[in-house]
Amino acid sequence: NLNASTDVAKGTLTITGYGNYQGSVTYNYEIVPASLSKATIVPINNSVYTGNAIVPVVTVKNGDQVIPSAYYDVKYKNNVKTGKATVTVTGKGNYSGTKSTTFKILPTQVSNLKQTSATNTSVKLSWSKNPSGQAVSGYYIYKVDTKRNRYTKIGSTTKNYFTVSKLKAGSNW
Repeated sequence: NLNASTDVAKGTLTITGYGNYQGSVTYNYEIVPASLSKATIVPINNSVYTGNAIVPVVTVKNGDQVIPSAYYDVKYKNNVKTGKATVTVTGKGNYSGTKSTTFKILPTQVSNLKQTSATNTSVKLSWSKNPSGQAVSGYYIYKVDTKRNRYTKIGSTTKNYFTVSKLKAGSNW
């Protein structure tokens, strides 16, 4: 008589003889939770700052099998401000232990970018301060090189304006 289960449980296995065999043997067994230590959390895409908690959907896998969300709790840490946020899943039911991963919360793009003045050798750019009330400690200014498909950093500022200088009149820098 087998009390078989795939869920966490305690059971009893009894073998009873018949024919030329007599008596019985009983064995108690326990199915213990699987550890999340070998599970993987599907990578979470970067998010953009909104001013609210970012709570992306989490998918946990045991090999190729998706573990149903009923078998773990999800907690988020540092998931409001820009920077690195952490997601921790804690097993329950058929799973035990914890597993964590991170994702980035990126700053929103600057808004109202405009040229506020220009000379033959310089151009002053400005933009709105701290979009969405986001705490911004500074800005990097990059030049886009479309021929080589790359960005080149040309400066940084803690203000909401920057002057690009040393330009050559009539050129596309």
